[in-house]
Amino acid sequence: MLYACPCGCRTVGRLRFRPDVSGNPSWEWDGNRDAPTLNPSVNHVGHWHGWLRNGEWVSC
Repeated sequence: MLYACPCGCRTVGRLRFRPDVSGNPSWEWDGNRDAPTLNPSVNHVGHWHGWLRNGEWVSC
């Protein structure tokens, strides 16, 4: 999944969904394309840290 950093800087990040055999960090996705939820939290290092819950970015 590609996303624009929620801090407002518009830097693009990438999240891999489980299962991911590459050994890179990965997230569980609830399968909802309209209002997704991911686990665990997303840490866009140096910019923002929080969760994607029901389609909304929520800061820590």
